[in-house]
Amino acid sequence: MTLVYKKGPDCGIARILVEGKAPGAFELDCYAPEVDWAARKVLTQGLPKGRHTVTVEVTGRKNDKSANTFVQVVSLEVKGN
Repeated sequence: MTLVYKKGPDCGIARILVEGKAPGAFELDCYAPEVDWAARKVLTQGLPKGRHTVTVEVTGRKNDKSANTFVQVVSLEVKGN
């Protein structure tokens, strides 16, 4: 499963959870000096077929270089086995 998201000069930090599990959670800094609407982050591989939950939490924090704390998800890409 791959998260497609915006990176840019006004983007902040998101906390990502897969299946609601905090131990597998991580933070994603979406800051970049130039806008990229097709940034990708592989979240997990090898999930069994079925329904799954991805949570994207806007932390309200940001990279010191960022002008804001926006987090913008474009899509989730899921490839079948």
